[in-house]
Amino acid sequence: GYDADGFDAPVAPRDVTLDYDHDAIDVTTEPDGSIRMTGRPGATGKGTTLTATVRGVTAKLPVAVGLVDHSLAEFEPDESWTASAARATAKVDTVAAADRPGAPTGNHALRLTYDFTGQPSTSAGYAVVQPTPITLPTGASGLALWVKGDGKEHWLRATLRSQGTTNVPFTFALSVDWTGWRRVTGALPTGFSDPITLVNLYVVETAQDKKDAGELQFDALAAQVGQQPDTHEAPTPDPYVLEQRGVGHDRWTYAVMSDLHVSAAAGPGSFAAKQAAVALDQAVAANPDFLLINGDFVDSDSPADFTFANGLLHDHVPAGLPVYWVPGNHEAGLSSSGSLDNFENATGRPTRQVFDHKGTRFILLDSHSGSLRTSDWDQVPALESELDKTAKDRSVTGVVVVFHHPPHDPSGAASSQLSDQLEAGLVEQWLASFRERSGKPVALFSGHAHTAAVNRTDGVLEVNTPAVGKTPYSSPDQGGFFGWMRVGVDAGRGGADSRAWLQAESRPVIDGIELTAPARLTTGTSAPVSATGVTSGFGLKFPLRYPASVTWSGGKGLVVVNSPSAAKLARLRPGTLAVLDLTDGTLSAVRPGTVTVTVASGDQTRSAQVAFDPPT
Repeated sequence: GYDADGFDAPVAPRDVTLDYDHDAIDVTTEPDGSIRMTGRPGATGKGTTLTATVRGVTAKLPVAVGLVDHSLAEFEPDESWTASAARATAKVDTVAAADRPGAPTGNHALRLTYDFTGQPSTSAGYAVVQPTPITLPTGASGLALWVKGDGKEHWLRATLRSQGTTNVPFTFALSVDWTGWRRVTGALPTGFSDPITLVNLYVVETAQDKKDAGELQFDALAAQVGQQPDTHEAPTPDPYVLEQRGVGHDRWTYAVMSDLHVSAAAGPGSFAAKQAAVALDQAVAANPDFLLINGDFVDSDSPADFTFANGLLHDHVPAGLPVYWVPGNHEAGLSSSGSLDNFENATGRPTRQVFDHKGTRFILLDSHSGSLRTSDWDQVPALESELDKTAKDRSVTGVVVVFHHPPHDPSGAASSQLSDQLEAGLVEQWLASFRERSGKPVALFSGHAHTAAVNRTDGVLEVNTPAVGKTPYSSPDQGGFFGWMRVGVDAGRGGADSRAWLQAESRPVIDGIELTAPARLTTGTSAPVSATGVTSGFGLKFPLRYPASVTWSGGKGLVVVNSPSAAKLARLRPGTLAVLDLTDGTLSAVRPGTVTVTVASGDQTRSAQVAFDPPT
């Protein structure tokens, strides 16, 4: 169980009420406090949702009993696959059965030959399905693939796409540490929305001391299908993201964004450049004290990309507005050593720094390699030392730590995060310890995961900003939209109320809103009202709700509330024509008349008129 600040404690099974389909699974509690689920005989292909309830709080776990393989590709000559590479060379060809002893039944396999030798940063070789991605069947919960390994210990992954727009890396094996044929499987991460498609298979390496050449062979790609219960719920709101209001005038503000991915080769007319220009203009218009760009401003570290990015800052950000630029993995993308030399030379900015602003200490760190330790070892003991010093500094009322890679992937895919999870846990431990001993609030800001997400771990606020200019990695209804954040800081808030210390407008970058509302209602009846954000340049639509900041309002006679009890009281007020309850998005007609329902998010608004008729 977790409290509102992310402190956790184990819950004994005797205190949990479980609900599930008893025809599908048997559930027992073990002496060590764990819960064991066993599929019932004859229940193969069935699914259920195990719902655990403790003191009115619930958690849901989808359970499929048995999985059936559904063939996606056999890699026969009539299937079309091509090669592509990133900081590598790669090619694909078909291998006949005579050359594949120990492989599954079938006549051919696909061979992916790659060479990472001498390449900087992250290298990858891809086998890309042509001409269109492979659509996974409904109910797929995992993927299986036969692989002839080469023992080179590289990462084996696939790219999946949700709803045609949201790309998420899928892991078959963290290390191809075997030779010969082996069947590898993996579970689909949470947060996907159908249809899900598979774009490619690829081998990837981030470590500079493991850059070499090799080959893999693939056969019998299959989806593992079972009945999947629907547990796709909206993320739980956190008070950090403001709803129904903006940052108050009693707070000073800064703007934070990440993953703009601008490219000189793509030019100012590209989607990423247009998104960056819009986001920068919106941020400047919000009148922040400074602008913080948390990594991957550029798509590569070529001098041309840095020149292009500097030009965007020059054209869209006033000279007097400070801009802090934290390096991400793409700031080191193509240099000869995978270093940040080009970043430093082209921008004149440090790779890490510490500064104070109105009582808040900002510690900006470098995770360009996917790890604080391997990016710059010196910053690890420096972080610990800085926290110790800050705990005793009475002029500092709160601390914000910033680096590009999140400690943990908010999408649940476990792919866009610090590569060393022991390091991630250590950083979280240091921050929680600092908060406990100093009484000062602390927050950690990251990007890289292309997801808007908020989490609290042992009292530490962890914020992941959405991407500005590149494909979201999470499902559109789970924070997978484009945007930036306007953060408001109350320097007077300390450990006594750390949840009120930072509050933010999570602003999606959209160019339209679709509003769904009834044209007419009879008094005494209700109907759903909802809104969808639209980024037409990318073809992305997502529900306008948390983790985006959204404001609902209306003309005379409409009362907007956030709880059923408030809705009940609002119906009793004279002059109330309708009540919009945001807890379930329900518009209830109270008295005859007409009201205007308005929704606003980002820089967009949309309104609809609803008429209420007396009962017949």
